[in-house]
Amino acid sequence: MSQPQAITKSDLKAFKDAHTVVLNLSVGGRSYIKLVKDDDEKNDVYIDCGVEIRNYRRDVLGDVRFASHVMVFPQYDECWKTFVSSLRAGDEITIRWIANNNSELLDRAELFHDQAVLVIRRQVRGKEAKLAFMVASIVCKNNPAKMIRHTTTM
Repeated sequence: MSQPQAITKSDLKAFKDAHTVVLNLSVGGRSYIKLVKDDDEKNDVYIDCGVEIRNYRRDVLGDVRFASHVMVFPQYDECWKTFVSSLRAGDEITIRWIANNNSELLDRAELFHDQAVLVIRRQVRGKEAKLAFMVASIVCKNNPAKMIRHTTTM
């Protein structure tokens, strides 16, 4: 599992300038946010993040193989803009992946509800403070478009 990096002032600018954002948990356990500014990959910024996997249901989740979500033109998304405006240099970010957060109705329709929450962690007067922002909520069938892929849905 990857360790979150402290956000720098140049990272803050990259968050503001990004026209595409990729949240990712790779097969090897690396958790990161990829900030894409333009078509030149050399300008992409990778922010290593902590990771939390949640499953609020009683059923077994299985091993998470990978998780991913892409936001195109995040500068027009109110949740993303609020998240970015809340970031400060020195903060650390954790991606909280919430798998199969289903209702009974979704279960009967054989759909899956996955969510991604970005958690900012910072020290305030010697204590850890957390700010959480839900930036993605996807309902879909069990197919390759599913945000969080794990052994019970593969």
